[in-house]
Parts: sequence; C-alpha cells; structure tokens
Amino acid sequence: MLAILRHQPDIAILDINLPKMNAMEIAEMLQRNHSSTRVVLWGHNHELQPVSEIKIQSFGLSVLTMEDDRDNLQHCLTAIRKGKSHVSKHYHIPPQETQPSEPVSLKDRFAHVAIKKLTTREKTVMQLISGGNSTSQIADQLCLSQRTIDSYRLKISKKLNLKGKHTLMLFAHENKDIWNCL
Repeated sequence: MLAILRHQPDIAILDINLPKMNAMEIAEMLQRNHSSTRVVLWGHNHELQPVSEIKIQSFGLSVLTMEDDRDNLQHCLTAIRKGKSHVSKHYHIPPQETQPSEPVSLKDRFAHVAIKKLTTREKTVMQLISGGNSTSQIADQLCLSQRTIDSYRLKISKKLNLKGKHTLMLFAHENKDIWNCL
C-alpha cells in the first residue's frame, strides 16, 4: 500500500486476497488519498463476487479473473490507457437478489473525507438526489438553473471520486439515510 502511494504507478494489479489488507481496502485507501493509480482486482470468480457492480463503477475499478488469458489482460490494459474500466468476460456479477446485502455506507467509504469536502449546498443537492429528484426538480426547489445543478453534480462527483453516468445517483440513493441526517 505504502509503495503504491509513494511511487504512484499508473496501474496496480492486486490479488483480491492479499494477506494484510484485501484489494478493496487498498482501493478505498488509494481513493481517500486521491491517488491516480488505477486498480485492477484479480482473483477467482467466486472470490471477486462480493465486489458489487456499484463498487466497481464508483471506484473506477477493473476486474480480471484467474481464467483470463494474455489477450484479456491486454484488453484490460488498453481500456485503462483510454481512461476506461474493464471487467473480465469471465467475471459474473451475481443477480441482485442473491448478492449479499452489504450496505456500503458513506461512513465506511469516505467519512472524514467526503462529507467535510462538500459544501452545505452540495449536501442539500445530494439529499435531493437521494430522494429521486431530477435535475429540473432540484433546480425548481432551490430556485437555481439546471446548468447550476449540473455543475453541482459534476463537482460532487469529482469530490467523491465517482466515475460513470449514473454512479452519483446510485451512491446518493445507496446512502440516503446519511444525506437525510445532514
């Protein structure tokens, strides 16, 4: 972990079952430290299954399985060079109903970093997003333009290091209890 933070490689391929910290804990730590290192999780399909699709999207992770060959590794590295994530064709995300119901709380993922980084207005926008409001509905409620709300969404996504079109909405909804307490 410290070597990754010190040397800041472009890519770190991490075995999902590292002895002291597992790969997801390292990915979370790198995100909290605003590292630009892209993380590739590697392991057997059954070991990778607890990693939800939301975590893969919000952390910008790539996934390779033990079944992958050199061509799949090459596709993964090419995608990362283009700024995209790659998920192995051998990785099977379990159906929603069989996935462990492991709530990913904001406290567990970003507690001291994320909430302190958001302004009061950004927290209000997150609360409204978590309630299922659209950009136009939020703009109407706050008497702001839709462009201003889009700007807030972009700033919040950057501060929380969320990547992907719908990741902010998923993250807000996933942690709606926290936003409603603010």
